[in-house]
Amino acid sequence: MGKDGSLIGRNSVGTFALDPSNGSIIWEKSSVGPLLSFVTPPLDSHGHVVTATYDQQHLVNLTLLDGKCGTQIWRVPIVMNAATVGPDDTIYATADYGGISPITRLVAVNPADGSTKWSTTVSVWATPPALDSANNRMFVLGPKGTLTMLNPMTGAIQWHYDVPNALPNTAVTQGAPTINTAGDIAFVASYKITGGVRKSTVFFLRGSDGSVVQTVDLPAGASADTATPVFDGIGQCIVRDNNTGVVYGLD
Repeated sequence: MGKDGSLIGRNSVGTFALDPSNGSIIWEKSSVGPLLSFVTPPLDSHGHVVTATYDQQHLVNLTLLDGKCGTQIWRVPIVMNAATVGPDDTIYATADYGGISPITRLVAVNPADGSTKWSTTVSVWATPPALDSANNRMFVLGPKGTLTMLNPMTGAIQWHYDVPNALPNTAVTQGAPTINTAGDIAFVASYKITGGVRKSTVFFLRGSDGSVVQTVDLPAGASADTATPVFDGIGQCIVRDNNTGVVYGLD
């Protein structure tokens, strides 16, 4: 939601703001590239919208828009996939997945002018990183079963975790990681094990070192490879099976 109460969203065509009283369009901006329409563009503390647009050379640019009117504030040549905004308005963008380079990265961007604070080569997908600013940790999930923890101040990689027991090239992790109140991290992976059986598992890891706290296998036939876990007010983890629509509550 925008500072003025408008509803900010994105679809396959662009980024838009709607009047919540009647659903009419206040403004819309063409925003394309390797973005997922169901990933809501984040806003900074000033109500600016972080999204991506094409420039005149038809290249994808990370773009900051005025949330009230959709006017461009700045844009920079970063093939943005998704982003999270820190408490100081630093923009942390997953970048280059689906772009012209086979190498992906996480980029920290200065909100004032779009300049790069740091850039780290790491496996990312078109979903936002999870920021634990209290403990100085950032988590990013790649599409093939790798979760990485970085220092959000420097971009230095602290540890990474690969889905265990998965047959080569079978792991799919296309959701986003989620942090609970204890600073631990949860994500969902779908993968095949010996015998060709496909599993979907929720992994709970220590945020500090990536050690496994718990793993929970979803029922046979579940396919939660695009799921993003959510923690409710009592600490229960909620996961939706994107294949059947079944929702699971995990203690």
